[in-house]
Amino acid sequence: FTQGAGDVGGGVISLLLALAILTGGLFGLCKLLQMLFLGRAKSLIRRSTRFNDYAAMCVGICLTILVQSSSVTTSALTPLCGLGLIPLAKMLPLTLGANIGTTVTALLASLAVFTRGAVQIAMCHLFFNIIGILIWFPAPPMRRVPLGAATLLGLYAAFYRAVPVVYLLVVFVLVPLLALAVCAALGASVAGGVVLLLVLLLALAAFEFWWWRQGCYRVLSEEQRSEGKLTLERANAELAAANDAADAEAPAAAVA
Repeated sequence: FTQGAGDVGGGVISLLLALAILTGGLFGLCKLLQMLFLGRAKSLIRRSTRFNDYAAMCVGICLTILVQSSSVTTSALTPLCGLGLIPLAKMLPLTLGANIGTTVTALLASLAVFTRGAVQIAMCHLFFNIIGILIWFPAPPMRRVPLGAATLLGLYAAFYRAVPVVYLLVVFVLVPLLALAVCAALGASVAGGVVLLLVLLLALAAFEFWWWRQGCYRVLSEEQRSEGKLTLERANAELAAANDAADAEAPAAAVA
């Protein structure tokens, strides 16, 4: 139905329609999960969070291998985290496991073609995820970095709904465009590319200095930060208490 709109018009219409369907599907998924897990299934999910972090990572791997998409896994688990069924600390290994599980699709495709280039790309995809996990997950101090970043982003998003959109545009649009600009400048002139890279790094350093000195408190005051942190701590405490109560009721119900 977009044939008469031309290439550009048809592409824009298809993109908007795809985004609308994706957004509607995610909203529907959230509502369905909320309806499903408000009953006895909620206690089962809460007990599953008692798994060891590496066991939870294996769960993420197996689940993603079954559905052949890490997006499906994370899209299904994120609403559960928002509903308070999965704590943020347990969401991390599940997501990392999903990142490893999604490499199986590329590995299977490369084995079907079985050419040197296809296998090399699939192995690069696999080891990229494995090396990233080895850097950020085993050591607890390193693990606190992504967890702290997620908590901070969630804190800003709780007060400003546009924060997730800005984050996506910066990380997935602006940063790749700047990287491509640096690569193009280096290809045209090494000196020009180095100068551009240094200018970008200096601009980033200046922004970080300003942000942590006073900029972040202009966006979100100290009182709002404290309020948000206390709300998150209370929610985590309630979740832990609910998990303990569910574990305590399970043996009693079995005896009865």
